[in-house]
Amino acid sequence: MDYQERIGNEWSERASELAQWTFTHLVNRTDAWGRYHRRKGDDTTFAVTAPFRDERG
Repeated sequence: MDYQERIGNEWSERASELAQWTFTHLVNRTDAWGRYHRRKGDDTTFAVTAPFRDERG
């Protein structure tokens, strides 16, 4: 096992703990999310928030 695999395994083993810590201590929204989108043939990147404002609970 090389160094990168060892580090990856260590992160993987404690992923649940890291996820819980992040959810508790950082600002995370559960009602909305975002992504970046690029149209084919276009170098412009758009930020997309989902779901649309009117569809959020």
